[in-house]
Amino acid sequence: MQNPIKQFCKQFSVQGFSSSFIAVALTQIGGMILGYAVSIFLSNHLSDEQFGLWSYLFQSIIPIAIVLVLYGNHHFIVRELTQLVSLNRTKQAWRVFKRSITWSFLILFVFGIFFSVSFPVLIESQYFSFRDAVLTVLIIGLFAAGRIRQSYQQVVGQSGISQIPERILVPLLFLIGIWGWLTFNQTELFVDEVLLVYTICFVTVLLGSLTLVKKLSSYRGLQTSTEELEEKTVKTRKYFFLLGVVDIIDTNIDLILLKELAGFEEIAYFSVAKRISFLLNLILFSTNYTLFPTASALFAQGKKMLVQKQIYKIVKVNTVIASVGVVVLLLLKPWILGLFGDSYESEISWSLYSLLLLVQWVNILLGVPSLVMNISGNEKYSLVVFLGGILLQIGLAVVLIPHFGIIGMAWAHFINTIFWNLTLGFIAKKRAGLNVTFLFR
Repeated sequence: MQNPIKQFCKQFSVQGFSSSFIAVALTQIGGMILGYAVSIFLSNHLSDEQFGLWSYLFQSIIPIAIVLVLYGNHHFIVRELTQLVSLNRTKQAWRVFKRSITWSFLILFVFGIFFSVSFPVLIESQYFSFRDAVLTVLIIGLFAAGRIRQSYQQVVGQSGISQIPERILVPLLFLIGIWGWLTFNQTELFVDEVLLVYTICFVTVLLGSLTLVKKLSSYRGLQTSTEELEEKTVKTRKYFFLLGVVDIIDTNIDLILLKELAGFEEIAYFSVAKRISFLLNLILFSTNYTLFPTASALFAQGKKMLVQKQIYKIVKVNTVIASVGVVVLLLLKPWILGLFGDSYESEISWSLYSLLLLVQWVNILLGVPSLVMNISGNEKYSLVVFLGGILLQIGLAVVLIPHFGIIGMAWAHFINTIFWNLTLGFIAKKRAGLNVTFLFR
């Protein structure tokens, strides 16, 4: 009988998946640790209201705006370029990439004008000025540029190092910079100062990260194709764009609803608990990020059985790791919350904390439906499901938050997670012929 430990470890050894997965996972873990360090530092140096404003910007406004600016390019580039290159259509792949960058730049320009004019209505805080709005737009552009660079690196086989600049170097340099700012000025810290230091650090890292990227010409040299193909219809990109917008709204609608139905302090407490629960989500992210280009190429070549085999093994491993993670995070709750300050430890209840962990564990258990829908060209169905999820979550929040506060928002989040995972899993089986989790085997 095979040793169960060896059998467990073999789950990673599929199509060279292990090294890329481990590299991405380690980057995610390091980035998560640094992200927590940033949150802990700011929660102890900003007032609760200002920290709530920071959380609202970086966990709601900025992520939604990034998806708008990307225009679906972060998924579109990986799938289309990977499949085109695997079919020796590199010239068209290059044209698709350049057009993607152009679209994102134009959208950023339009959004920047809109946000700079409308921020008093969108933010509604005395701590947020026009200069802060400009810095926020610049940060959005930097994130979008970094994400496009990451997508390109996924295509050229640099998945393992592609996230290091944004996930590791930016928060690390920011912590050093903001500590130096406080040491030099020795005054109370405000959000506008935080945004300024963050922007300077991000620009520095992004410029330096360009030295990590393989040149497309050297990668393209492996291919020989002079075939001129008709340009891909913009319909595919629009579906990815709309899907990205709906997905990020679905993910961050809870903070928007809490702002309208509760306040910035409640956002601060909920965002800390949610951030801790997202420690589990890095497992799923690392899987999708690493598997996406490989699965896209295999699916385009008709090797569905190999894709299915990968999905079964990887979801099993993810579930085991997530189960251990839930136990560890529950045991460490008092210590983890204590890092953020006494008010967070007292205001974040066991029920809220445990429920948000359960949401992420169930999300991992139910597999990779979004990935299957994307690689199979069925993203339009994901769009409809996520739209339904937004409406469901809004309806539940409007009913539950006035009666149960932030725990009501957590229940709405939980119900919505089950809804979209099961619905997309069913559609993926019907449309793509793939099970998204070993549960449906």
